[in-house]
Amino acid sequence: MLRIIEQLKTAKDADNVAAIITQVVANTNNGTLPNQTVTALQQHLEKVSPLDCESTEWRNYRHALMFLNKKTMLQPASA
Repeated sequence: MLRIIEQLKTAKDADNVAAIITQVVANTNNGTLPNQTVTALQQHLEKVSPLDCESTEWRNYRHALMFLNKKTMLQPASA
């Protein structure tokens, strides 16, 4: 998960953040990443304080959280 956080931290814009999150969700769905990865990432991003990062990093983390929430809400429920 630290690799994902680092990628988000250095993303250039919201499109890069969206691509990273899309890849994380895809890798979780196909079994490359554990199912808990998305939940753990969401929980981590929710706890990040704007005082602990630069404005670009904060923006990226907020975009990532929005994209994660959107992606997980669109996921079909598994039977």
